[in-house]
Amino acid sequence: MAFWTSLFGKRKETIDLAAPPQSISNLRTQVFSEDYFAMKFLDRGKMAMRPLAAGLVEAIVEDLGAGERSVRWENLEHFGKSHDELFALARGQAATAETGVQSQVVDGDVQVMITNGFYLSALLLETFAKREQKKGVLFVPLSWHHWCVHIIGPMTMPQHPMLLKMVAEQIGSMMKVTDAERLNDNVYWYKPGGVIEKIAFAGEQPTSVELLKALEYDPA
Repeated sequence: MAFWTSLFGKRKETIDLAAPPQSISNLRTQVFSEDYFAMKFLDRGKMAMRPLAAGLVEAIVEDLGAGERSVRWENLEHFGKSHDELFALARGQAATAETGVQSQVVDGDVQVMITNGFYLSALLLETFAKREQKKGVLFVPLSWHHWCVHIIGPMTMPQHPMLLKMVAEQIGSMMKVTDAERLNDNVYWYKPGGVIEKIAFAGEQPTSVELLKALEYDPA
């Protein structure tokens, strides 16, 4: 089963949603929340998607100009590329397609990223992957249009993860997006090497010993 996400309105021409993508240049990656209701109706083993992090799924979609659709692996076989190659290609093309991002720094080096485009997730994930990661990046992926980001550096304190979450929750309370576009307000750590960890809290303190060590925090 494939699902359709309307982006810009109605198209004049008829689209055969069951037909394989004809152009590899139209492939993009999109991030969905595991809580998005359409996820319950998909045959996850046959769809071109993979877990991204706890609560998040990354999928290859076809950009149809007025919308996007999920695709099945079998409908991508004619391109002659491996799954990893298709994900890398589609994410790169989605990142290139996202050109209208605005950024504002608030409350102690928290970058609030906002766009009217639909591929902010791909753009930032691609940016994180290409960046020289000394200690990684903290981020909250609120929606396809809103992310909050903090690059871990010498001035990062153990309070920054909670500060990031608080800023994100404020932004999230004001944003208006569809269910498909909504992700979550969890704090994630994009580690050096590309592994993404969801950060839990005990009160206002991160529980990740590895993250606290990266922040050079000694509770003793």
